[in-house]
Amino acid sequence: MASPSSEMILDFIQRAQLKAGDQLPAEIDMAKELGLSRATIREAYAKLSTQGLLVRRHGVGTFVARAPVENDFGHRRAFWRMIEAAGFSPSLAVLDETDTALDADLSAQMDLAPGTTVRHLVWLFSADDRPVVLIHHFLAPGLRTNFDMAAHRNILAALADQLDPEGAELESWTTAVNADPEVALLLGVPQGMALLSGFARVHTRDGRIPVISRHWSNPALISVGQRQSLTKVQFEP
Repeated sequence: MASPSSEMILDFIQRAQLKAGDQLPAEIDMAKELGLSRATIREAYAKLSTQGLLVRRHGVGTFVARAPVENDFGHRRAFWRMIEAAGFSPSLAVLDETDTALDADLSAQMDLAPGTTVRHLVWLFSADDRPVVLIHHFLAPGLRTNFDMAAHRNILAALADQLDPEGAELESWTTAVNADPEVALLLGVPQGMALLSGFARVHTRDGRIPVISRHWSNPALISVGQRQSLTKVQFEP
């Protein structure tokens, strides 16, 4: 579970619209900004660095390693954090991890030859044991997948030691689709039900596409993402 201080720093990065490579305020300045102690900021910086979100350069400062909004495709939080922030207990199950040959569409998306073998991961996020997000990840050849799922709850964090965030970009878009039989079964929704489907590609500075991902969201995710205290709702006049 992310600490409140870590969440506050990630929210600061979003508000300040910092990008990969941008420098964060010094510990003492961030402490004043967030109303926390310097020791708390130091601990949060260290924790976010071990998660691959920040980079600490001795004698220089602390920098954004990659965007804190990981592959949540249109939401302002990563799936785990979004479910957790809504007051639910998040969980992540790895349903499958196999080598697969790319079809024509996926090979074009990854700029690889048709039939190239890549690693295919199938993940299912749940909120209070209710399935809410199904994700298919496709990793380019050469990427290792022996990462610790207890520590890494999204693919970019898991691959942080293998992908150089400098100059990298995350391209994503979302559309509405009808649930096919497999997606409907895994998300526990009726076949043909309207769902949001997101697609994302990571572009590295040298032009490679090491990761593409596609996700489908159970409509319950909308309630998870929008749940809030009535006292915080802003009413239109």
